[in-house]
Amino acid sequence: MRGIAEDVVDFHKKFNIHYDGPPRLLPPNEKYFRHQRNEEESKELYHATTREEAIDAIVDQIYILLGTAHLHGFTPAMLQEAWARVHKANMTKMLSTPEFPGKYGQVGIDIVKPKGWVAPDHSDLFGGHHA
Repeated sequence: MRGIAEDVVDFHKKFNIHYDGPPRLLPPNEKYFRHQRNEEESKELYHATTREEAIDAIVDQIYILLGTAHLHGFTPAMLQEAWARVHKANMTKMLSTPEFPGKYGQVGIDIVKPKGWVAPDHSDLFGGHHA
């Protein structure tokens, strides 16, 4: 079954911005461009006044982020595996409390890392090397 990451790869191929090489960091100009596009969609979501505007901005932001992942050389399979690891780690977090208010101090709506929380390790996705 195809997923949304494959759809974005097809989009990039259509416009000849497909990247087929090994995982990499983006060149500074491309990194900045992708950041600008993501910020634009984030602002559209913040300023949305209808459900339709909100869902469109959310999907556009996901589209930009999946495209950025593709241009980094992260395959849909890599994204799926990284997602599973991040989800597993996130499920060990807790809802903020007055004792643990979180970074933003939003008790009862922020999610916080409990003591001993361990971040997921993705190094094996790149042959065990951090870069």
